[in-house]
Amino acid sequence: MEIIEAYSDCCIKTDVLVVGGSTSALIAALEAKKNDLEVLLVTKGRVGLGGNTIVSGAGLAAFLPDGKTSDSFEQYREDILSSGKGINQEDLVQVLVENSTSALEDLEGYGVTFLKNERGYVRRTPPGHSCARQIPTAFGTKNYHIRGLSINLPLRLAAQRSGIKFFEKTSIVKLLHDSEGICGAVGIESAEEKLVRIKAKAVVLATGGGGRIFERTNNTADVTGDGYTLALTAGAKLVDMELVQFYPTMGLKPLRIPISSPLLGDGAVLRNRNYERFLARYDPAGDMATRDSMSRAIFSEVKAGNGVDGGVYIDFRAIPAHVLAGKHQGFTEYMRRKGMSPDKDMVVISPSTHFFMGGIKIDPCCRTGIEGLFAAGEVAGGLHGANRLSGNALTETVVFGKIAGAMAAQKARTIQTHRDVEDRWISPDGYRCGQVREIRTALRRTMWQNVSVVRSQDSLETALADIDALKNELEETFVKKFGQLAEWITVRSMLAVAEVVTRSALMRTESRGSHYREDFPATDNDNWFGKIEVCLRGAELDLKFHAKDR
Repeated sequence: MEIIEAYSDCCIKTDVLVVGGSTSALIAALEAKKNDLEVLLVTKGRVGLGGNTIVSGAGLAAFLPDGKTSDSFEQYREDILSSGKGINQEDLVQVLVENSTSALEDLEGYGVTFLKNERGYVRRTPPGHSCARQIPTAFGTKNYHIRGLSINLPLRLAAQRSGIKFFEKTSIVKLLHDSEGICGAVGIESAEEKLVRIKAKAVVLATGGGGRIFERTNNTADVTGDGYTLALTAGAKLVDMELVQFYPTMGLKPLRIPISSPLLGDGAVLRNRNYERFLARYDPAGDMATRDSMSRAIFSEVKAGNGVDGGVYIDFRAIPAHVLAGKHQGFTEYMRRKGMSPDKDMVVISPSTHFFMGGIKIDPCCRTGIEGLFAAGEVAGGLHGANRLSGNALTETVVFGKIAGAMAAQKARTIQTHRDVEDRWISPDGYRCGQVREIRTALRRTMWQNVSVVRSQDSLETALADIDALKNELEETFVKKFGQLAEWITVRSMLAVAEVVTRSALMRTESRGSHYREDFPATDNDNWFGKIEVCLRGAELDLKFHAKDR
């Protein structure tokens, strides 16, 4: 591994630039490096130690053609389309399903280990899956709430060994492009407060989603939607941005961690303040309802006065002891370290912002429509439709990260020399910054209150008015020092992403999957069976609906 020093007057050259530091970024970088190219991985934090993989359930959904279940490629595909309410980009679904098995093999090749027993892989059945196909990693001594390090740490080590260059604690704040396409990026290195320009023959965006634009979220602090605005301002399109998944079982008390949904598949149930099982009143699937339906049910039960401290109970007592000790050993041990036991104690849970189904529009080769720019992972949209199945996020990072890295390398090999772009975007005398944290806090509050689990025209218009006021307030703040510029740009990006999400949600006058409008509670296939795409026309957002064939 090489850590690159950043200087205000320096210009780094690389063949492939990968922006991001978690699973999809690492997989893309590793795949590109197989082509004997210079690969540079740039991230806001430290490679492998940020992003949502580390706080995930560390389980991948995959079809395993070993005859041990009734699963099939077609059944897996149908489960994804059913969860996505039919508006998934089906060519992406096909790629995911067909490559899900090799995703496990690829991770094992990089040193990731999975839980196994005498019958092979341990398999779990989260809500929404018709059979057991989620494969958890063996996270060993790693703490339960950061068990995703069982994936990222081996990948980081593999990247170090392969000679991939790391550029850490650096925010990419602009993509450079000319008439031929993307040719580099501008970054701000936070520790040394330096500006750096990077020349690249191809760029992969693997920056994750935007969950931190909401007040209540289980996302890590660095997941602020940067990739969406980088792509949008470079000319790419965003799709499905109104479709944000809310994780129904985020622990509120006494445990403040995501409660893994496969526990529900093994017998856990939800109860209200009167200890009644209530989910069947909202969804015939009951405690095996998909995340969107379960989140709304909890939200409604709390609103009806049947909640517990803003949430409901999750009760693990029906799970057999041998299942807790086997498939859920890590969670069981974590509870016991906290002085609790799943065979007698319940946890209060509530929905929280979890995952963006929307993102950069890509094709099955991870191309964005902008020459030389590729995207993979949560930053890309279209695959999951209106609701993502548990386990598919990590499978997506591996499958599409690999494709993006390979395609970026292929593009880079066609370019002989780096192109020069004169960039006057940042002037040393014109930085604006100031007290941006209050603006960030206000944005996150209005997004949770008005654009979260239950939406309406009134709530969405309230959010848009708040966003507009906060944008004006941000523009009127002034610089104190260079080091604050990256934070200012991040908040500006968060405001831009929030506006895209809110305007898209206002445009879709129906309810579908994770998008629920209480003023339009029905699903309207006649008018809204399709996708909302967003691009920039000058400085203004342009939203268009594209119907999908039925």
